[in-house]
Amino acid sequence: MIVDDDPISRLHMEQFLRHQGGFEIFVADDGLAGLELFRRERPDLVLMDIVMPRMDGYEATRLIKQEVEGDRLVPVIFLTGVTDDESLSECLHCGGDDFISKPLNNTILKARMAVWIRRVDMMERIRRDRMQVEQVILRMRQEEAFDARGIEVLMSALDSTNGDIVLSASRPNGVQHLLVGDFTGHGLPAAVSGPLVSEIFYSMTARDISCTKVLQEINHKLYRKLPVEMFLAGVMLEVDRAHNSVHIWNCSMPEVYCFNRGQLRWDVHSAGLPMGVVSSIEQGLIVQHKTFAPGDRIYVGSDGICEAQSMDGEMFGMSKLQVLLTEVDRAALPISTVEKVLADFRDGAEQGDDITLVALAAQLEQEQTLALDGAAA
Repeated sequence: MIVDDDPISRLHMEQFLRHQGGFEIFVADDGLAGLELFRRERPDLVLMDIVMPRMDGYEATRLIKQEVEGDRLVPVIFLTGVTDDESLSECLHCGGDDFISKPLNNTILKARMAVWIRRVDMMERIRRDRMQVEQVILRMRQEEAFDARGIEVLMSALDSTNGDIVLSASRPNGVQHLLVGDFTGHGLPAAVSGPLVSEIFYSMTARDISCTKVLQEINHKLYRKLPVEMFLAGVMLEVDRAHNSVHIWNCSMPEVYCFNRGQLRWDVHSAGLPMGVVSSIEQGLIVQHKTFAPGDRIYVGSDGICEAQSMDGEMFGMSKLQVLLTEVDRAALPISTVEKVLADFRDGAEQGDDITLVALAAQLEQEQTLALDGAAA
């Protein structure tokens, strides 16, 4: 797309591009018309003048870059007669990718355009490859053995792939295992380790192996496979509803809360290292045993919730989270309420990390019905 208020310059560039061949050309005579044309035609490259009526090239470029932010690379090359450093610096500061001084040298213009077209092609190939990898990861993480009994899950990924994991399965004796984990960072580097952990979790749980052994094996594999700067913080729950008990391992995750109709019954703080940091965590695995009663709900969340920041840099924090969960539990609200509250708290600030929250009902609906029937009798 050519954006220039000088008809002679527009004609020169249009003829030059038509002579090169292979281009579909769009032409606008000022910044505002260029912005409207861009929104309609979505060109792959923009040649932009600076000084134009109605809207200059700087503002048009800012708005164009906002249109495609996070979507694709659309190079904006300024073609300008200005020569002072401040004006040329503004070409890049406003979002432009390159500039060429007028009068135009066709050889230089052709070379610069070729460089940017190659770069766009390369970025597109990377984007397609990433999407294919993400699809493979998603398929690997969609485990048919997931035991959804009593579980409500909120997951909001910062990228298209999530660095948080939620795994749930039942042992042959009916005891439910739940693992909520948070890998270092987010996006593709964090997500690629999820299938490895998932395979260990589900295969060992199906073989009636204890949570302690599962965690030790996950730590062993992650320590061997991951780079030193990556690890997995996690909470493992062993839920035995037949005996109204739960064993909890909190390895560097935020507090685990248990509420009953808005009343905090107990909480479990972190008491162990994350997985993948040291070669063996056998001595560092600390389990806490808790009992639960009808109506109890256990809440496990990643640090993406408490570390959410407002526009002025204030963190949401654990105190606000506890107050929020108190109200969510008291009013029996869906845990998606938490995501709405966080969005209001950020008030336009970007989400900084993956967000995961899991609510686990201590008693299942069928069990609650039977308990009520028994009480009525």
